[in-house]
Amino acid sequence: MASKRQRRQRVGGKKKPKRAKRAPPPPNVQRANLGLVADPNADLAPKKMKRPAIQAVEWVPGEVPPPKNRPLSEFDTAYITKLVNKYGTDFEKMARDRKLNCDQLTATKLQNMYRKLTEKQSSDTSDEDSSAQAKRPKVDEER
Repeated sequence: MASKRQRRQRVGGKKKPKRAKRAPPPPNVQRANLGLVADPNADLAPKKMKRPAIQAVEWVPGEVPPPKNRPLSEFDTAYITKLVNKYGTDFEKMARDRKLNCDQLTATKLQNMYRKLTEKQSSDTSDEDSSAQAKRPKVDEER
């Protein structure tokens, strides 16, 4: 029975050229690639980059960046609205409801979502009031 190598050679008809073996790197290079050095007191300064990956941002100590106020998504709005319709503002009961609170959000997170929802609704109503007043035609009552 012929070996696998012999069968492969017969199918192609020609022998495959052998790859030239590369000499392994010297031991000191192998150790350096692993992060090892012969002298532990040697300077292990990192290699200098050609260009900085991130530009430095000046930061003033004690200065806190403003929080990112992201609006509620449509899903979150529907989620908290269902809970509010059932429980009002009792966030502890909302947190314990397994069916409506399927994400198992805590009472604090639900309260923050409710706060964002009420802020959104109050800003929407004030926008509608101002736009309605702007669109309303002025009527002269001099008749």
